[in-house]
Amino acid sequence: MDRRVVITGVGGLCGLGTDAASMWKEMREGRSAIGPLANSELHDLEGMTGAEIKALPEHDI
Repeated sequence: MDRRVVITGVGGLCGLGTDAASMWKEMREGRSAIGPLANSELHDLEGMTGAEIKALPEHDI
């Protein structure tokens, strides 16, 4: 069965960035977002290593 797909945009949200362009740049340069977690609200976790999103972008959603 053939299906048509329409891609209307590319986006994302991760420790490397909050938009496709910045995440792609960081990945091409071989950077990793994994490291010590700095958020004090996560103090109850057993492990303190991860890929933390530092700041959420402004959206009109």
